[in-house]
Amino acid sequence: MCLLTAKFLKVIEERFEGDERLEKPLEVKIRDKNNYTIGTANIYFKDQALFQELAGYAEQFLIDFARANGEIQIADIRAGKNIDLGIEQVRILDGKSFEVYCYECLSIAFIRIILEEGIFYRQKWASIDIDEIRNTPWFSEELEIK
Repeated sequence: MCLLTAKFLKVIEERFEGDERLEKPLEVKIRDKNNYTIGTANIYFKDQALFQELAGYAEQFLIDFARANGEIQIADIRAGKNIDLGIEQVRILDGKSFEVYCYECLSIAFIRIILEEGIFYRQKWASIDIDEIRNTPWFSEELEIK
């Protein structure tokens, strides 16, 4: 089992640990249940340019991971919104979305790195959200699509 979520967040945490461009230290959370892992981190920074550095660093790590273990799909996010309980809470200003397929541990990880701005409190931050599914039927030869 490769545990991409834990590896990825550890690399990000180590890369930006003690970085004086951050307003506060990273808050990383990982939860695991059965064959499903979620990971999340919010990064509050003094300079918005740090977002591009974060996204580029993350992309290179994931490309290297996929080169050795599987496949990756990358999509750019240019704008959007987060609607929570029918109310727009957050504007999405920029971002990247990754699907990483690991042939070694038969998992798929959906990773989103998004630059956000609160509607009611004008703070900007980067969020990293990961959904990793292990032993997914996508890798099963018995998969029957109806």
